[in-house]
Amino acid sequence: MSDPFLTLEHISRVFHQGDRDIHVLNDVTLHLYPKQITALLGPSGAGKSTILHIAGLLEKPSKGDVKIAGKSTRRASDGDRTKIRRQQLGFVYQAHHLLPEFSALENVMLPLLLNATPKEKAKDKATQLLERVGLKDRLNHRPAQMSGGEQQRVAIARALANNPKLLLADEPTGNLDPHTAESVFQMLIQIVREEELSILIATHNHELLPFMDRILKMEDGKIIEMNATRVD
Repeated sequence: MSDPFLTLEHISRVFHQGDRDIHVLNDVTLHLYPKQITALLGPSGAGKSTILHIAGLLEKPSKGDVKIAGKSTRRASDGDRTKIRRQQLGFVYQAHHLLPEFSALENVMLPLLLNATPKEKAKDKATQLLERVGLKDRLNHRPAQMSGGEQQRVAIARALANNPKLLLADEPTGNLDPHTAESVFQMLIQIVREEELSILIATHNHELLPFMDRILKMEDGKIIEMNATRVD
């Protein structure tokens, strides 16, 4: 097996609420490997989103280290953490978080421009991505002019803009009706496999599990490895 792209090493996360300490994660170690589709199961409040935030360098653990491609981020500056996110990680959330005043094309161009991609090159790349997710005729539409499924497709295109090695998805179809959710999810998985990415998907939807290579479960602040449903 290849080396892990991302490692969570003895991660703990404690939130302080008044005079109480809430232990959300307890000494979690996790290795995410290239070209692997992984589900993270657990009910709301189990710590799935906290895992994603820490893995995505959006939140610092109380203890432990996050390693990206074997390199520790424990002492990384905020600027270095931002650079890693822009260049190596992609994020898809339950809420699409599109900028309402921007068109679909502009929303996908934004991470490219923030990564110093020339404007015309960013426009070409964003156009290609939106065409790939089936939105060729929606380039100039703003979020309010699109359906929920179309908005989430824009969000997926945006997550792919800077050619990440790892996607982190938090209930990516949770706000969609079942039919639309299945369509959007199958499209996401197809792209992940075609691009040979890895993805960690936090979900409580067990209908998605047949698509997974590996299944993890959050329980009592720890991660339990379950049997994979498929191996390619």
